[in-house]
Amino acid sequence: MNYLGNMAKIIITRTSEWNNRLRSVGIYVDDQKIGTIANGETKTFDVADGQHEIKAKVDWCGSRTVDFSISGEEKKYFRLSGYRYSKYMGLVVASIIILNFILKRTIGVNYILWLIIPLFVYMVYYMTFGRNDYLRLREEDKWNP
Repeated sequence: MNYLGNMAKIIITRTSEWNNRLRSVGIYVDDQKIGTIANGETKTFDVADGQHEIKAKVDWCGSRTVDFSISGEEKKYFRLSGYRYSKYMGLVVASIIILNFILKRTIGVNYILWLIIPLFVYMVYYMTFGRNDYLRLREEDKWNP
């Protein structure tokens, strides 16, 4: 620890997404919770010099662990987002439901809702077997809001 009050900092930017919009994500450094971050927020956390592991968690799901080394008054930047294509899931599901409604009323097609099943399986995977990939935490070279 620097006794002059200056510490190394990690700066985390969480993307704004519909998934988990109302939930804060816990940030853990070396398995210790150092705080939370809300949807679309950027937060700065002080960390001690040295080698660390960082991960993000929401409920039983989270991100993979990212190793990083930091010293002095150095700053490390991280971007936090949902699983791959998560920001499109709500839009795609809503589009399929609307398309189903239109096609059912106009030409009598009733089977378009079956297209939701692969999307549902995709989302369930990230909440079960892929729960450590539910969030994506990546180190970045510089601050990029």
